[in-house]
Amino acid sequence: MNSKNLIFAFSSLLLFAPLVIADNEDSKEKQDDKVANAALKPLKILETEALSPAHYAILLGGKLLTNDADKAVDPTTGPAKATSPAKAKSPTVDSPQVKRVWKHKLPLYAQKVIDMGFDLPNPYGFAGIFNTTKQQITLSDLSVYIGPDPNAPKTPVPFVTFGQVNTKAHAWEAKLDAWLLPFLNAFIISGRVDGSAVIPINVPGEDALKVLFPTLGALCDKPPGFPGRPEACDKDYVLIDESTYVGTNYGFGITLAAGWKNYFIAIPVSYVWSKLSNTRTRVTALDASGRIGYSFHPKGTGMLSVYTGATYLNTKQSIEGTFVFDTGNPDIGEIDFQYEITEQGTEPWNYLAGFNWTLTPNWWVQAEYGFGGKRSGLVASLSYRW
Repeated sequence: MNSKNLIFAFSSLLLFAPLVIADNEDSKEKQDDKVANAALKPLKILETEALSPAHYAILLGGKLLTNDADKAVDPTTGPAKATSPAKAKSPTVDSPQVKRVWKHKLPLYAQKVIDMGFDLPNPYGFAGIFNTTKQQITLSDLSVYIGPDPNAPKTPVPFVTFGQVNTKAHAWEAKLDAWLLPFLNAFIISGRVDGSAVIPINVPGEDALKVLFPTLGALCDKPPGFPGRPEACDKDYVLIDESTYVGTNYGFGITLAAGWKNYFIAIPVSYVWSKLSNTRTRVTALDASGRIGYSFHPKGTGMLSVYTGATYLNTKQSIEGTFVFDTGNPDIGEIDFQYEITEQGTEPWNYLAGFNWTLTPNWWVQAEYGFGGKRSGLVASLSYRW
């Protein structure tokens, strides 16, 4: 019932962009040696971005360019001729013979990274995302009103108890993102969500009559069999509301990322709004997570990145419904009550594990499973970068 779980959603999906930065205190000779060694064993530059609450790590890779790379261009003589690895001269940061020009406007300071000898991934991306989530929620603050007018005064009902409530939801989202800095990705998301929940509400009849109908409830103090004493005084009502909903969500977020060799970490944060059919108010969700992973290149399979981490999802909303209350008094009979309840995720933290498979520099697929913390979910996506 909780659109944040969708999300965030959407329920989350995250990308990682580790950035390798040279030590400014190294001498020029030591820096040349480092680049020469890297030419023999290419380093991977990992790219990251957040998909939703969601949530969800996606990676792209690059390699350190050598002097004979076809992208190494002398600005005065044109493309460099290929040479054998044994004869190739190691590039240096300020080498006048090796100069690549970053053709995109983003990320900012990309040319500085390129001049260090690294190849950045494409800065812009579009992703289609599917998210399914199950979660246990906690209900509180029940209030009721009689009649169809949602603006009618509401009466708090503090004496009720709630059974265990589980929600499930599915979401389909689209995401646009861009690298603003080599270590900072920003994105926007929008999509559709639908879900359902079963809400059990336990109401003591005597307490309900005394709060909702004080005159009638006063008869509950009379002994059983007293003329006019309502039957509801001796009953406890279990009200079951099966709620379904559809809605739309939209939001924004950022991801901070860093890496060392094949290892990477990322911290995505997103904020999402949802408008659902079972509430008159907008629902909000804050989703933040941390991920750590490892990337490698299996033979003939592109780049495979695996990761694990934890997610914090803070959601809170009011939901609405209707239940029938039988007073047990033939003069009053059954009464339809409109109710509002506050719902919140029982446990905001859970764990995650996932992978990203980079098919080409432009195309990649990703899947992630969340578990633990009384919340579980699966996120999958297909993305294109340019």
